[in-house]
Amino acid sequence: MVLLSGGFATRQTIDKHFKRHWFKPNVVIETSSMTTLIELVRSSSFVTVLPDAVALERDDLRFRPLLPAIDERRVVLLQREGGYCSAAARAFVATLDAFVQELGAPPLT
Repeated sequence: MVLLSGGFATRQTIDKHFKRHWFKPNVVIETSSMTTLIELVRSSSFVTVLPDAVALERDDLRFRPLLPAIDERRVVLLQREGGYCSAAARAFVATLDAFVQELGAPPLT
């Protein structure tokens, strides 16, 4: 198996998932490049674990979902406290806030 290096949040999520399910992968190569990772899989018998958004972009590679599935990561919008916010940025935040509220989540603060 080839995986991203340990400093990546994706790798940390994968490692936690494997540990939670008592699986110890045989990782033979770690890389800090997603492109290198994909090329290693494309040109060899290695396998890897990637977010589905990355896998779905690749029509030249076969993918299978992991079962049990890896928990989804939570994402947030991060802004500097008290910093200047352009009209475009404010409009984006308002649009995002409306979308999030439609999903039933609490408003952005």
